[in-house]
Amino acid sequence: MESRKASEKKAKFSAYMREYNQRNREKVSEQRKARYAKDPSKDKERSSEYRLKNPEKVKVINAVSGAKYRSANKHKEAEKTSRYRNSKINRTPIWLTNDHLWMIEEIYHLAKLRTDMTKILHHVDHIVPLQGDTVSGLHVPWNLQVITAIDNWRKNNQFA
Repeated sequence: MESRKASEKKAKFSAYMREYNQRNREKVSEQRKARYAKDPSKDKERSSEYRLKNPEKVKVINAVSGAKYRSANKHKEAEKTSRYRNSKINRTPIWLTNDHLWMIEEIYHLAKLRTDMTKILHHVDHIVPLQGDTVSGLHVPWNLQVITAIDNWRKNNQFA
């Protein structure tokens, strides 16, 4: 009985806080900024813990916020895609043979097959990034690997 009361109290408090945050968006935002400025590492640690404990919620939040951002900033997304496509073209050597180009196609096909079979999004990753900070790789078959999208996002243009 006690736990039921506690859960009802917790739900009531959560609803109150949601409503409070909606009414006082600017104030809450300023408080968060001040707290972050005071101790960024603590805020990052709390955020990391939340992400680890709530992966499904984070996945939904990221998907929704990412979709909202992309639809509101289509021009930025188009520019980003174009820049990446051009960098790939510029990093594809002219000395690649038709067999090499076929291998690249097959690697991308493999990523699609893995996505379809596992229902987990897979990407083709450049082992040595095309636009790395310290080193830049080429768009060649031996610099490509198929990994999950999450692992690719974590890698984030780093040589690992």
